[in-house]
Amino acid sequence: MPSCPVTWSKGSESLRFVGPPPISERKFVKPDNKSVWIDNALANRRDSKISRREKKAVAALKLPDDKRTLIVGINSQIGASLAERLARENLPFFGTTRNSDNVSDRVIYFDLLDSDVSLPLQDFDCVIVCSAVTSIAECEYQIEKSKRVNVTKTIQLIDRCLANGCFVIYPSSNAVFDGTAPFNLPGDQPNPKSMYGFFKLVVEEHITKNADGNAAVVRFTKIITHQSPFLQSWRENAKMGSEIAAFQDKFFSPIPIEDAVTTLYMIMKKRRAGVFQLGGAEEISYFDYASQVFADDPTALSLLKAVKQPEPKSFFNHYNSLATRLPE
Repeated sequence: MPSCPVTWSKGSESLRFVGPPPISERKFVKPDNKSVWIDNALANRRDSKISRREKKAVAALKLPDDKRTLIVGINSQIGASLAERLARENLPFFGTTRNSDNVSDRVIYFDLLDSDVSLPLQDFDCVIVCSAVTSIAECEYQIEKSKRVNVTKTIQLIDRCLANGCFVIYPSSNAVFDGTAPFNLPGDQPNPKSMYGFFKLVVEEHITKNADGNAAVVRFTKIITHQSPFLQSWRENAKMGSEIAAFQDKFFSPIPIEDAVTTLYMIMKKRRAGVFQLGGAEEISYFDYASQVFADDPTALSLLKAVKQPEPKSFFNHYNSLATRLPE
């Protein structure tokens, strides 16, 4: 990727990267100051029926039993789905959460903003950093808070991971580009319009300059799950017989969460460093996508209405697709 120096704008002060703190012992502290220790037990393993084709694919990508993965932000959209995949295949992994109620024998309390809590990274072979402020609007309107999570603390964590010999996987976004053209290649010049995109690019460049071949950046376009808020809203309106408004002038390039998880799993196996991309096969308007979603529901189709964005925000991209480039 061509070098693209990043500077902060919109009145934000220059960012100063702070070096990683000392590595802690294999102990960490919950908010109630009770120590939680990691052990080798992987409770609650579950078996599930999978197709013969999927079993064959899984066998080809099977990770060694002594390789343990840490998912930072296991309650996130990507983190939770990746955890399901690893659990289904009985592969050793742990996750982190900043909600102490979710702590278990496999889920560790960890908050990026809590400097008193650290992780036993020497116990892990691979770390996937899924914890982040993902709202583009929140990053735009709460710049300093979002920057601290998405840049400063994320880079500190990545540096600790690298210092402990972990292979790092960092999910990024098509938002590192300005959206003036569809299907950007990995080597195209980044030019983010949003602070969210700036934050992603800063971390990408830090990894490229400092990971020494021990990290992968994976850019995704819009990841779709059954629980995606806009889909839930459409389905709820259809159920109530209400109008289903969908933008005809807002475009995205959807990818199923299963494809995103398979991509991360493949990179975990191959340990290929670099900048990779996974995008949808098409750039489509929300209206046209809604027409596909309700293609078999004539009643819902009759409720569908094409609308225009009232005042498109300057920090939202027009095009949101990527040319897919993955390890061979």
